[in-house]
Amino acid sequence: MQPFTRKIIISSALCGLCIGIICSLLWLAISGFNWFGFFVIDLLFGGNACLGGIIAALIHSKFKLIPITIALYIGNALPISILLLCSLIVADASMEGWYFLFLIGWLIGAAIPAAITRVLMEK
Repeated sequence: MQPFTRKIIISSALCGLCIGIICSLLWLAISGFNWFGFFVIDLLFGGNACLGGIIAALIHSKFKLIPITIALYIGNALPISILLLCSLIVADASMEGWYFLFLIGWLIGAAIPAAITRVLMEK
C-alpha cells in the first residue's frame, strides 16, 4: 500500500467520523432525540467511515484528475446514501421522512469535513 493511499484512508475515516458526529448533533437539534445512544447507528457511522476511506482511495488512485476533496466527499457520502435510499424505498410512511432527513443532512454535512480534511492532508 502506498503511503499516500494509507493517508487518504486514515483521513477519510476520520472525516467520516466527523460527519457522523456533525449529522448526529444536527439531528439531535432537529428532533430532540439522542442518536449517539444506539449502538447500531454508531456502527453504521464507523463502518461508513472505513468504507468511505477505501472508496476515496480507490477514486484517487484510478482518477488522478479528480480533486482529493471530491474523492473524500464521494467516498464518505456514497455508501450511506445508497443504504439510506434503499431504506427509504422499503420504509413505511412513518419512517420515510426520517430517512429523507438523514440523507439530506448527510449529503449537506459531508461537504465541510471533506474540505477541512483536504486542508489537513496538505499540511
